[in-house]
Amino acid sequence: MSGVALTQEKSREYTSYVYDANGNRVAAETAKDIRADSRRSRTERIQTINGGSAPLEQVDESVVSESAEGKAIERTIRRFDQNGHPLPVEIIRIKERKTSAGTTSTSTVYRADLNGRLTLTERATTESTKTGDVVKSTTVVERPSANGSVETVERREGIETAREGASSRDAVTWRRDASGRFYEAARETAEAARQGNRWIETVTQYNAAVSGTLEFAGRNVTETEKDAAGSERRVVNVYGPAPTGRAASQADGQAFLKEQQIIETRKRPDGSTVEVFGIRRPSVSDSRLGEYQRISEIVCRGDCGNGAAEEKR
Repeated sequence: MSGVALTQEKSREYTSYVYDANGNRVAAETAKDIRADSRRSRTERIQTINGGSAPLEQVDESVVSESAEGKAIERTIRRFDQNGHPLPVEIIRIKERKTSAGTTSTSTVYRADLNGRLTLTERATTESTKTGDVVKSTTVVERPSANGSVETVERREGIETAREGASSRDAVTWRRDASGRFYEAARETAEAARQGNRWIETVTQYNAAVSGTLEFAGRNVTETEKDAAGSERRVVNVYGPAPTGRAASQADGQAFLKEQQIIETRKRPDGSTVEVFGIRRPSVSDSRLGEYQRISEIVCRGDCGNGAAEEKR
């Protein structure tokens, strides 16, 4: 590691709870996140049926080098099976470089085999250019082939526009088929705008159909509202293709309301942050939403900042 000085170390701890059929809150996972200028370490543990805990995942990230031209990051991921035994390690090396037109970022993934030898698993290179309020990006994903070479298996192209109080995004993904030709596999569009003290975002996904054309796959409409105390409430209406015999829930004749997610984040007087996740689902007979059901809760203690519990999710 190059000499990047460490300053004050910050840490935060998460406890995740789930609610059983009787509404009782049960601890499910814990995590500890330690940050410094050039390092980050995160350890997650899962609760076991005997009341103890077992390691689930450990992520160590460090800035290898950093300058005005860019930086290099190495992330080591250690996962464990349900008995706490270590699985093969994964290392991700990220290089970011500034160019005259924008940025170039390369993320290379290596996974260890049973003998501990690291082999290339995936490499993704993204080139971004910015002109005014518009950012265009192209990502090329490469993976090893059966003959030992590395070939392009996916290509993504996106365009984002961000202005005061509004933003939009359009991203298309092409994938290689069995014959080696690229086809349009997916598309995602997003529109967001501020309305008073609310931020409303609509994200729509399309996937390739058997016919070879793109068909509607889903839509999320999110309304986010924050208050002066730092509390936040997000309501996410999750839509999918209308089932046979069911009327669509939106005027475009495609989307059927599958679920409403309600995420409420608030700060406690002691400085901790609590995020409560709940859902409402439509009844079988019609699209009217049923009773609210609390699903999970995340409590963050320490240097949580804004949205710390959301980051955990």
